[in-house]
Amino acid sequence: MTLAAWIGLTVFFFLLTCGGIWSWWTFAHPESPEQAADRANMLQAIYEHGNYIEAAIWSIFAAVFAVRYIKQSGLGRTGLLSLH
Repeated sequence: MTLAAWIGLTVFFFLLTCGGIWSWWTFAHPESPEQAADRANMLQAIYEHGNYIEAAIWSIFAAVFAVRYIKQSGLGRTGLLSLH
């Protein structure tokens, strides 16, 4: 792996960890009963629409891999996707 990949992954995992700690703290310590009810409603919405959220995440991964494949294979310059 290149140094840039290591740095990028380190930053990504650091941000992911910070987001996880922040969300845990936010959900574990509500400041009022209304805030606790709002958070419960948000979790219910995530539970009900989680499949759509997951599908969107996997679609982003698929699009990134498709673009990477097209760039590496040269289809965009000389192949099927040529604009000439």
